[in-house]
Amino acid sequence: MPITLGEAGQFNALILGDMSVQRSDVEGRLAVGGNLEMSDYSVGLLLDDSDGGRDDLIVGGDAKIRDTRIEYGNAVVAGSADIDETVGFYRDNPESPNGKLYNDSGGFADFDALVDDVLRRSSAWGGMAATGQTKQSRNDEGALYDLRFEGGLGLNVFNVDAADFSSPNKSITFDIPASAVALVNVSGEDVELFNTGFYHTALGEGVKFRDNDITFRHDGALTNNILFNFVEATSLDIHSVGVKGSILAPHATTSFYNGHIDGNFIVENFIVDSSKDAGQVNAYQFIGAPQVTIAIDEPPMIWLFFGSMPILVVFFWRRLHKKAVGHSIACGVAS
Repeated sequence: MPITLGEAGQFNALILGDMSVQRSDVEGRLAVGGNLEMSDYSVGLLLDDSDGGRDDLIVGGDAKIRDTRIEYGNAVVAGSADIDETVGFYRDNPESPNGKLYNDSGGFADFDALVDDVLRRSSAWGGMAATGQTKQSRNDEGALYDLRFEGGLGLNVFNVDAADFSSPNKSITFDIPASAVALVNVSGEDVELFNTGFYHTALGEGVKFRDNDITFRHDGALTNNILFNFVEATSLDIHSVGVKGSILAPHATTSFYNGHIDGNFIVENFIVDSSKDAGQVNAYQFIGAPQVTIAIDEPPMIWLFFGSMPILVVFFWRRLHKKAVGHSIACGVAS
């Protein structure tokens, strides 16, 4: 199986169940399998203008939306659509809409297959043996302050348990080549990620990933090759953090607030208390390893030579036999 998100990767945020959020945005496409309730929100800010030819918000259940902008593309709602005049389908000019609302029960015709594929990938990857090393640095009191993933070129698989991953006030460091892919399998049902900084040695030892601000936006070259797979998580709490990489937690009811994610965001439910600003999902995408190469040890040349001897003997015997038969036919002798 290629280490990619398949069809699910087309969505910046894919919520398999229900979503209830406020005061934030998803910069790419958003799909919700269940019911959606959102307010003071934006969808599709960094998409290109499809002139109404693309569905950028897809809801499989009912939708209640207020004070929200669908920047580019259409909204398709399979159930009831409670969407008033505070919802706009434009980027800059209200008089020039880029899409519209459709009430269509067929918008999620293949959603069950999409969910099955996501679950299958998460489970299969979670069962892979580690190929990289997961190292921990702790202070004198035993508190974890650096969680380091060390690996080489190509695909690196790392395993870590939820207790260590949930430790606060730590750094997560990827010590891998810039072009390498990191698949981090996190085991455990309850996970909390907060007060954590992300580092990559391709930026320099001890150099932190810089967060996007009004004057800077990173190119995704490193974050697009990082995926956190919460294969067992049923509860995922993410706050006060800028996650560098994509998140796959297909069984988790997720509370994500006061932070951002630079990558795909795929969870079971996305529910944020109304007193909190939902986390921002930035338009980056897990590219991963579309082609996975398995290395095999090459046998010594001497064994290749002796191993090929029976084949060579048969080959030359057939050549000689064919010549003899051809000669007999040419001379008119029955073979």
